[in-house]
Amino acid sequence: MACYRRRLRRLFCLQLCLISAQGQALSNVALNKPATQSTNHGDSEKAQLAVDGNKATHINYCTHTADKGLDPNSYRWWRVDLEGLFEVHAVVITNRGDCCGFRLANFDILVSSHLTDPSQYWPDTSALCLHRGPQIADGATERLDCSQPTAGRYVTLLISQASEPLHFCELEVLGVPARLVSRTGVYKRHIDQTATGDVIKEIYVRSVIDCSSSCTEEPGCTAFNLQSKRTAGSGRGQRQVCQLLAYGGVNHPASVESLNGWNFYLLEGTTATVVKKTGIVV
Repeated sequence: MACYRRRLRRLFCLQLCLISAQGQALSNVALNKPATQSTNHGDSEKAQLAVDGNKATHINYCTHTADKGLDPNSYRWWRVDLEGLFEVHAVVITNRGDCCGFRLANFDILVSSHLTDPSQYWPDTSALCLHRGPQIADGATERLDCSQPTAGRYVTLLISQASEPLHFCELEVLGVPARLVSRTGVYKRHIDQTATGDVIKEIYVRSVIDCSSSCTEEPGCTAFNLQSKRTAGSGRGQRQVCQLLAYGGVNHPASVESLNGWNFYLLEGTTATVVKKTGIVV
């Protein structure tokens, strides 16, 4: 546990962050989203039960990791994929009520932008939303606020109770959609769109943050196309294709086209000569 806490403290911001869309109320952005966990206790106590909207506190309605053959030095974890970038403000957790509620104690909530290996307990670029020491009461539902709003796509509950499994009945993630901010402005995302224009370079990245950071540092880059899923490489080495663009202006006329599996990000405020092929005003 001490090892990964030291790693948390080494994380820092490289002239790039995420901000929430203004004026939006917090909502549960984890409902019915894909979930996974370190192990399964049985055929029924699966990770998805923690995001199905049912707060019943009997084990039949709760997620539960394996309780046999546990390594006391290993971690038990549960994770939800929000399927997009969100600014996470808090989580709401419902503990099991029929037995063993004491196990839901001494845990961390981590938020991360991407994963290199979905099976690992430590996601890359993790930030600590909060640490909870005391147990959540048996059958109780409690809201836990992040120490500060934390942006990312994956939310992980990580526990290191020696020789104890992890179980709880529901976890809500309270957040709002986030948008990318660079040192020069805000990138606006256009889903299932791609832009033509002068491609400065094509690179392979692990996340949208890596791609936008590269654009920020590249002279003349005002936009980028990013492949939605990692297809380049294999295993832990998989990457997304990122195209850095000199987009818009008299010298760089451009067009926007529909293309599934790609997203187009344009630096807001960029003066662009755009040929609209999709009816979307950029």
